Amino acid sequence: MGKLKLLPLIVSAIMLAGAFGLSSPANAAPQGAAQNLNVSSQGCLPNGSVLSRFTWSPSGLGTQWFDISAVNNGFTSNFLNAGPLGQNVNSLDWPQLVSNTRYYVRVNTFTSVGWLSSDIITFVTPSCSGFSPPTNPTTNLLSPNSVRFSWDRGQNNDFFCVDTAFTQNDLLTYTGSFHNWGCGTTGNSITVNEIACGAKHYWRVYGVGGGGAGYSPIAEFTTTGCAFTPPTNPEATVQGSNTVKFEWDRGTNNVSFCIDTAKSEADLTNLTGTWMNHGCGVTGETFTSTVVPCDAKQWFRIWALGQGTSGYSPIGTFTTGTCPITAPTALDADTIDADSIHYEWTKGIDNIFSCVDTAETEADLNNLTGTWKNHGCGTTDDELVVNDLKCNTTYYWRVFARGSGGSSAVSVISTSKTAACPT
Repeated sequence: MGKLKLLPLIVSAIMLAGAFGLSSPANAAPQGAAQNLNVSSQGCLPNGSVLSRFTWSPSGLGTQWFDISAVNNGFTSNFLNAGPLGQNVNSLDWPQLVSNTRYYVRVNTFTSVGWLSSDIITFVTPSCSGFSPPTNPTTNLLSPNSVRFSWDRGQNNDFFCVDTAFTQNDLLTYTGSFHNWGCGTTGNSITVNEIACGAKHYWRVYGVGGGGAGYSPIAEFTTTGCAFTPPTNPEATVQGSNTVKFEWDRGTNNVSFCIDTAKSEADLTNLTGTWMNHGCGVTGETFTSTVVPCDAKQWFRIWALGQGTSGYSPIGTFTTGTCPITAPTALDADTIDADSIHYEWTKGIDNIFSCVDTAETEADLNNLTGTWKNHGCGTTDDELVVNDLKCNTTYYWRVFARGSGGSSAVSVISTSKTAACPT
């Protein structure tokens, strides 16, 4: 059995199964064999031969071989094959087939129980007589995003497609950056106004007609640098203490954005201190951040990434809402002597100043009556020594905090006890 070297696919993604007598699989292959073998496309080559693309669903259970024959003898003799193929390979391109000829194909998988064959399918290659593909692909760069493609039409071509990609591999495999333009055009040229600027492109022309189909040679061109302009009209709408909706006009040839904020213009422009960014990578013209520092004037601007360049919008300002106050926590009391206790706590958010409340009963503390007293009101520290307490007495206590916007919060209640009375 002969071995054939596989060649790159050069048939069109728009060729339809059935156009040249392609068969459909019977899906009766044994368990463990490849399934759904099919001829997905065919096209005429410049020398009048045919390239056919085959696809299937591999079982993944072993090495595969692809067999092809022009004789319907169950592959007992007079056939060629390609392999070994990996256990997950699911397609193969076979060039140089004779036009207008019936072939038989299968995928044979070598498994732990031996060879397992897919269904044998049959198909007929197209007639390529009188057909020749397009030639002489030529480009005329009109602007960074506009290109005029032209070509010589070849023989018996009824319509065309222009295929482009950033790499030759993408162009040949219809993946990644592959794109086609003007499919169905019957003339010898098209103008594309949405081509990517500042990039190298590979391209070719696909022609269909006269019972055949095929490609022009591959050509390449490089578009000029993108006409980049930065974002404009930055706006910020404060929606909460830490929430701000940012909006802007995107500018020209901007790919993605970041929103930069800071508590001073110097920090913003130097990317230091209070500078931070939000939503980096967003591609639209709006982003809502929920982590902007509260109760602060902020300077902001929008950074944009373009094709090989970047730039900033003008600088804007806004002021976030009052920070949501939280109560003091982690209360702790250390007895000093019979009439003194050292109280400590951890400040909550937006605790501007505090008071320590004490009482000999929890009811007095809650109702601010009877034995209730407050101490050190106005302190900005997180500790306070309270004197003139009764000896050998248990005190209920808590910390009251006042916030910047007039709000307040109270800690949980704890207990402490002074030392025994002196004798």
